[in-house]
Amino acid sequence: MNNFTSLGVWQLAQNFFFKVHEISCHSALQRDVYVKNELLRASLSIPLFIAEGAGMNKPEEFTDFLQKARGSLDEVCSLLFVLEKIQPHLFPTLALRGEAAEIRLELNRVLQKLRSDKIQNHLDASYGQVRPSDIK
Repeated sequence: MNNFTSLGVWQLAQNFFFKVHEISCHSALQRDVYVKNELLRASLSIPLFIAEGAGMNKPEEFTDFLQKARGSLDEVCSLLFVLEKIQPHLFPTLALRGEAAEIRLELNRVLQKLRSDKIQNHLDASYGQVRPSDIK
């Protein structure tokens, strides 16, 4: 597949983790250590799943890991709602959810490209490497 560090979605996810990590250091989360730990675990798993998937040999495997990353992203968003309820207005949860939405869009874009490439590869094999668009 790709070198994961060159993937824009990995870079976004990595930066997102660092922002979540920064808020996890706040003293207010010492009382809610379980939320802190889950936020860290889930947010770190996003770039880790992307990196692991990029190292796979088959696009289908990469797709599976990107879907896991998307699931972890949803988990973080859910935890951000919890954090806002237990510590109202203390953390930039709205901004983080906005960044999460951008990551989700990028994950979906990469997933769509992988699916599109898979369909095109199937058509290439079916037509003997001649794409339908090549036929006039």
